[in-house]
Amino acid sequence: MTLVRQASRSAGGYGLGVVLIVLSGVTLSSGGFLIRSIEEASGWQILFYRGLGFTVISFLFTVIYNKGQVLAPLRAIGLPGIIGASALGIGFGVYLFAVLLTTVANVVFILSIGPFAAAILGWLILGERVARFTWLAMALAVLGVALMVASG
Repeated sequence: MTLVRQASRSAGGYGLGVVLIVLSGVTLSSGGFLIRSIEEASGWQILFYRGLGFTVISFLFTVIYNKGQVLAPLRAIGLPGIIGASALGIGFGVYLFAVLLTTVANVVFILSIGPFAAAILGWLILGERVARFTWLAMALAVLGVALMVASG
């Protein structure tokens, strides 16, 4: 938590965002390996305990961040929050079963398209400006992906 606070203070919200995205990348990239390491549980059991853990952590974060208030922030999320939470829940399940039914490499490869889709959809739907450097980085990344899949 100290690292997150330092980034937040030093560079505002942007620094916090950078720290969180790096931490999420590390966490997500190890998820496939950890899921595949579980031998005694079915996909539904893993999904149940993963969802339970996420719920507990989210609840604790809500309590701490909102100084004990729980119901007001939950009511305040509205329809967009409900849709986002539903998409996240579906994503958890789909990711888990994808890892169990195909190779981790395939799943991670397909997930790597997410940032491209987010940037393009943000530009098209939300009207967010995408910097030229970001377009260049995306083009180079797509070129790298094309090189990886070109040989089959």
